[in-house]
Amino acid sequence: GPSERPGGGLRPICKAYGIVGFVRFLDCYYLTLITKRAKVGSLGGNGIYTIKATETFSLKPADRPGQTGGVGAIGDGDRGGNDPGTMLLSMWNRGKRSVGLGLSNREIAELRYQGLYQVVDLTKNFYFSYTYDVTRSLQENFLATKAKPFPPPPFKDMYAWNYFLTRELEQCTNSLTSFQWVLPIIHGAFLQRRLNDYGRSLNLTLLARRSRHFAGTRYLKRGVSDQGNVANDVEHEQILHDEASSASSGAFSSYLQVRGSIPTYWTQESSVTLPKPPIVLNRVDPTYHATQAHFADLLRRYGSPIVVVDLVKQSEKREREVIVGNEFRSAIDYLNCNIMDPEHKIRYCALDYSHISKHRNLNVSTSLNETATWAVNQTGFFCSCPRWTITEGGKVEPFDDEAAAARVDMLGKYLGVPVLPLEQKGVLRTNCIDCLDRTNVAQFSAGVEALGQQLVVMGIRNAAKLDPSSNIVRVLIDMFVEIGDHIALQYGGSEAHKKVNTTAGPAASIHGPMGKHKELLTSIRRYYSNTFSDRMRQDAMNLFLGYYIPSRHTVPLWELESDYYLHNFHVKSGRGSLHAMKLYQRTFGTDWDDDEGTAGGIVRVEPNGASSFSAGSSEDESESWRIERVRRRCKIQNEALSVWWRLAIQQYIQSRMWMDVGCRTYDSLLPSRFDRLYQPDKLAQFDKFFSRSWAAPVRLSHSAQHSHVGDDNTELMLLHRRAVVSVDNKNATVKKGAFEEKNTDVVEEEKSIAEFIAAHGFESELTPSLRLFLSSHRAYHRSLEPRGCSSPELSPLSKKDTAPEAVGKKKRDEGENKSEGQTTDTEDNGSISYLGDLTLKADPCEEYLEYANF
Repeated sequence: GPSERPGGGLRPICKAYGIVGFVRFLDCYYLTLITKRAKVGSLGGNGIYTIKATETFSLKPADRPGQTGGVGAIGDGDRGGNDPGTMLLSMWNRGKRSVGLGLSNREIAELRYQGLYQVVDLTKNFYFSYTYDVTRSLQENFLATKAKPFPPPPFKDMYAWNYFLTRELEQCTNSLTSFQWVLPIIHGAFLQRRLNDYGRSLNLTLLARRSRHFAGTRYLKRGVSDQGNVANDVEHEQILHDEASSASSGAFSSYLQVRGSIPTYWTQESSVTLPKPPIVLNRVDPTYHATQAHFADLLRRYGSPIVVVDLVKQSEKREREVIVGNEFRSAIDYLNCNIMDPEHKIRYCALDYSHISKHRNLNVSTSLNETATWAVNQTGFFCSCPRWTITEGGKVEPFDDEAAAARVDMLGKYLGVPVLPLEQKGVLRTNCIDCLDRTNVAQFSAGVEALGQQLVVMGIRNAAKLDPSSNIVRVLIDMFVEIGDHIALQYGGSEAHKKVNTTAGPAASIHGPMGKHKELLTSIRRYYSNTFSDRMRQDAMNLFLGYYIPSRHTVPLWELESDYYLHNFHVKSGRGSLHAMKLYQRTFGTDWDDDEGTAGGIVRVEPNGASSFSAGSSEDESESWRIERVRRRCKIQNEALSVWWRLAIQQYIQSRMWMDVGCRTYDSLLPSRFDRLYQPDKLAQFDKFFSRSWAAPVRLSHSAQHSHVGDDNTELMLLHRRAVVSVDNKNATVKKGAFEEKNTDVVEEEKSIAEFIAAHGFESELTPSLRLFLSSHRAYHRSLEPRGCSSPELSPLSKKDTAPEAVGKKKRDEGENKSEGQTTDTEDNGSISYLGDLTLKADPCEEYLEYANF
C-alpha cells in the first residue's frame, strides 16, 4: 500500500519529454507520453526532435483484490492479513482476462480500440519542437517574432496530428498556460543537410507537413470532402539558412509548395482482382462547391496567385485519368469565370508527364524546368535579408532597401498589416492521380529553380540557374528522393516509383534508377498494402484523429461499411445538397421581382449603373427592355458569385492582423526565463512601498497630507528629507531669531568621518514632525478665517522652534546645558500644553483629533 512504501504514496513511473495527449474510448482516459526522443536538426537554433518511443497509461484506480479495507495493492498477496482463497481466485481471474476469457462485450471492444490506437506508429515520421512552431511556415514564424505577442499565437491545428488528443487539455488550462502544456506534433518528413558553397556554410532543410483533414490511405481516400479538404494534402517547405555569424542568426530563405488530390468528387474501389481500379465520378456537383471551398482555403492560407500544375494524362485509349482531369479543368474554368480580378484568377497549367516522357523528341526534364521557372516567378519566395533581386528579364540588380522599408512602413503602420521586405505570395499546387511519384519529380524541379534564385538573392551566387552536376543539386536530389519515399510509404504503402536519376550524365534525367525487378517488387508491395492492410490503417487514423469517437456511436468502428459519413458528416446530418443549395440561395441569391410596374415601359441602364424607366408600347422597346433586364440580372448574379474569393483574400489579410498585436508598448509580452523564475521586480517592493505618502517613515504635515499633489511625492520627500547642518549654523540661526523652515540642503565638501562628526554631530536640521504639524495646523485655520478678522495667536512657537540650541549644546556638554535647556523651554512656553490650546478653536478638524488621540 502507499504507507508501506519507503518513499510515500507517490513514485515515478517513467521519464517523459512531452505529452502526446489524452484519449478515451469506452472505459477510462489514457495518457500518452513521449519517453524517448532524438534530435534530427535545428532551425535558427531551435531544436527539432522526432519521437523514438511512447508509452500509454490508463488513468483509473489500481485494480485491487477482494480485501477488507483495501490496504494491499496488486502483488502484495503474500503479506499478512490477506485471505489465501480470495487471492487465488483473483489470480485465476486475472489469468483468464489476460488470454481474453470471461470478458464482456464492452471490455472486448475496449481492448480492440486500444489495439487500433497503437496501430498509428508515433515513432515513424512524427516531429515536434519546444521553441519553434513546426505547424507554421518560416515566413509566418518570422512575422510572429516581429511582434512577440503573449500568449503566443495558436498553432495550425490543420497540421497538428494530436489536436484531438490535446483539445480537452487545452480547455482545462487557460490561454496563458496552455501553450506550455500542449505540444503540437506534425506528421510528414524532416531532412537537413549541411553544405559548403563558395566558402559559405549553408543548412538546407526539407520539411513536409501532412494535413490531418481527410487523411487516410491510397484507395480509401480520394478526391475532396464536402468542406474542401483533399486527400494526401502535404505542405512542402524548402528552407535555406546562411550561417553568417551563429546558428541563430544569419539569412533565412524558404519556398513553399503543396500537393494534394484532385479536388473533385471521384473515387476508386480497391479489389483483389483489379490492380488498377477504374476511376468513377461518384457525385455530381454542378456548381463545384467543394472545389470552390478548397481553393478558397488556399487563398486564405497563402494568398494569391494560386498556380496549379496538373500532371495527369490528357489522352488515353481507355479513359481513366482523362475523366477526372477533364472534370478538374472544367471546375477551374467555372471558378475563373466568377473571379473578376485577373490578378487573383487560378493559373492552370496541364502537363502530360507520361506522354512527354515516352516521346522521342520531347524531354520531360526540360518541360518541367520551364514550368517550374514560370511558377516560381509567379509566387516568389521568402528571404529575411535580401541583398539582390532578379528582374523579369532575368537580370540581377541590388535590392532597393529604401523602397522596401517604405512599403513595410506604409502597410505596417497605416494599414496594420505586418509585411516583410521579400516574402512569398501565393503557392504552387502540384497534383497527379496519386500525388506521389510524378508529383515528387515536379516538386523537385520547382525546388531546384527556387534554390538557384534563393542563392542569388542571398548574395551567394550571381547566376540563378544551377548546374545539374553540381554538388548542391546532387544533395537536393538525394533529399527529394528520401522525402518522396517517406510520403509514398505513408499514403501508398511503398516507396516511390519514379525518382530523379542520380547517375552521371549531362543532365539529371528523370528515369527510375531501379531495375525492372525492383519496380515489380515495389508494385507488389503497394498492391498488397492497398488490398489487405489499408483498411486497418484507415480505421486507426479515424480513431487517432478523432473522426470516430466510440462513446458517440452505437456501431463499432470495425463494423462500418465505409467511413464516408465520418468525413462528410454534413450529408448524414441532413445538411446535404438540398441544404447547401438553400444556404447558397440565401447567401448569394438575388431578388428578381424587378418587373412590377414596368410591363408597359422600358428600363434603361445608364453608364454609371443607374436605371431609368420610360413609357413605351412598341415591340422594339419591349424587346430591348427584356435584354437590359437579362443583362442586369447576369451582372448581379456574377457579383454574387464572386463574393467567395473576395472573402478569402480578406480573411488572408485578417489572419495576419494578429501578428501586429504586440507592436504597441502597452501590450503584454512574454518575459524572459530569468524574469519568470526569479522575478527581479519584486526585489524593489520596499522602495515602492516607502515612496507612498502614507508609508513614509516621517509623519507628513496636515497641509501636505491633504494637498492634491497625487502620488507624486517628490517635493514632499525633499521637504522632509533629513539633512545635516553644523552646530555653528544652528547657533547663528537661533541668534538671528529667524522662524523659517529650511527646505534646502546644505552641500559641503566631503570630509573624513571624524571631522564630519566633530563639525556636525548626529542631529537633523529639521524640527520635530509634531511642531511642523502644529505650525501647519495654525496656517490652515488662518486660511479658513474671513479676511479682516484676526485670530488669537497660539503660543509663540518661534521660541519653541529655537529649542534646537539647547539640544545642540546637549551634544557637547550634557550636564550643564540640560538644565539651561529646560529653563529656557519652561520660560518660553509658560502654561501652554505640548499639543497647543484646543479651546481657542471652535471647530477643530477631524484629522487633527485623530492625530492627537493617536
